[in-house]
Amino acid sequence: MTHYLLRPAVLVFVIVLAGCGSPGTVPTATETASASPVSSTRVPEATPSVSEAPSPSASASPRPAGQLEVDGLARTTVDGLRIREDPGTGSVSLGTVIEGEIGYVVDGPVSADGFDWYLLSALGLPMSSGCITPIDTTPFNCPVWFGWAAAEGSDGDAWLVPGEIACPEWPNPAITDDFVFGVPAYGYLACFGDEARTVVGFYPEIPEDAGLGGACAGVPTDMAWITCNLGYEQIVGDPAAGFFGAGLPLAIDPATVEMPARGQWIEITGRYGHPAAQECTWGDPPEETILGCRAQFVVESAQASTAP
Repeated sequence: MTHYLLRPAVLVFVIVLAGCGSPGTVPTATETASASPVSSTRVPEATPSVSEAPSPSASASPRPAGQLEVDGLARTTVDGLRIREDPGTGSVSLGTVIEGEIGYVVDGPVSADGFDWYLLSALGLPMSSGCITPIDTTPFNCPVWFGWAAAEGSDGDAWLVPGEIACPEWPNPAITDDFVFGVPAYGYLACFGDEARTVVGFYPEIPEDAGLGGACAGVPTDMAWITCNLGYEQIVGDPAAGFFGAGLPLAIDPATVEMPARGQWIEITGRYGHPAAQECTWGDPPEETILGCRAQFVVESAQASTAP
């Protein structure tokens, strides 16, 4: 059983998918792959062999790997699909994922050792939630993995096919609890892409007892605004709930956007997948950090508004 630990309403850098599922066995056959967790947990095997990969189940149907698209979603068709640090059967195994798992396609395909590989990320957890540690990796019981997976078996049966999630309506005009808590982090990016969107929300005052603070280790100071606001920047749908209400986290570049005064309704326009996210290259691997920045709603303009 997967357990989630609810936390105070602050911005969580990696948050996503709630459907982790129960552990499954890892069949043996030709090859599989899966992604590495944010915690960088490593399955204790440095050079896994091809025989460690699961064999496709009887339900797996042939489908060209080329149908997967970068910035789209992929669904696993087999239990025990292996996630690796790099493309190739000799790369470090990070863990496995269950049948039906949904991943965000970051890169690929890359051909290695007779397989086509895609770089995938779990969709993460819904806002203000987390996983109880330690996180299991065989299979992953928390949707925070990141790594390379083989798209199909040597017999041509697809192990990865295009996937989908239930996308919410964009708030029209104000934020709702369902919008904030019902979508995994990378789900917003998958659902809304990089199209500019406008939303109305209440910009709350920060109380003295907010309890926020801390440092973001390894994050360059000039890029902290896009990945490290620690929950300070958000708009909420209910002014009565104030700072601790259901809020939409905002990434605000102080060099380009001047925010209105707090304590009032504001209208903001911004986007996920902002070009500035390409500068988030300090992580290991950098593709994971860039994806995390792309999942932030970056404000491009803001002005005072009236209550919706």
